[in-house]
Amino acid sequence: MISKYLKSSNLKEKIKYPISDDELNYSDSQRWFLNEIHSIQNFYQVDDYFSDFEIEEIINFCGKIERISGSVSGSEEPTDYRSSEISWIPINKFTYSLYQKITKLILDVNESFYKFDLVSFERLQFTRYSSHYYGLYDRHTDCGSIHNGIERKLSMVIQLSNPQEYAGGDLILYTSKIPSIIERKRGRIVFFPSHILHEVTPVTSGNRLSLVGWISGPCLK
Repeated sequence: MISKYLKSSNLKEKIKYPISDDELNYSDSQRWFLNEIHSIQNFYQVDDYFSDFEIEEIINFCGKIERISGSVSGSEEPTDYRSSEISWIPINKFTYSLYQKITKLILDVNESFYKFDLVSFERLQFTRYSSHYYGLYDRHTDCGSIHNGIERKLSMVIQLSNPQEYAGGDLILYTSKIPSIIERKRGRIVFFPSHILHEVTPVTSGNRLSLVGWISGPCLK
């Protein structure tokens, strides 16, 4: 489309198309397919992948393993920036089915929406934010450190608590000028690229329980 400015100037006469009329009229197809546009989803949500019974099993199992304070950038000391308790879920015969089920979902979501080159994910982290210590995790990204040419590319958060059991503790993703506040729903799984800025706001009552995972692959180029 030629603008009004071009119509009123001699620039219009200088526009030349260095292709023939046959090339101009040639088309590879009679239609444009919507999947020709490959854009990376800011975040993607999955509901009802785990039953209430499975969620209770996860919570009960995690209540039996070691709990430590969440830290930042390898520091062992809790800070005002992050206040939480975490447990690393071992990979053994008791958790094998959990890791298998999550792996299937990761592969499906990645193939459908991200198409990242992924090879593994770290042990799952059970996270507890409590109002007793003003649980929170200020704005941060999950990527950063690189080990043996592998870095975090995709993050996953599974909400385990009933929304009625706590106040505050919202997961917020800063994907644009207007932040995306993830609706609280038990069992909801949220995927997002690990470079996206996000936070968990302070829990003002009750406890917020979640399962967190980071999926990695060769460094981005």
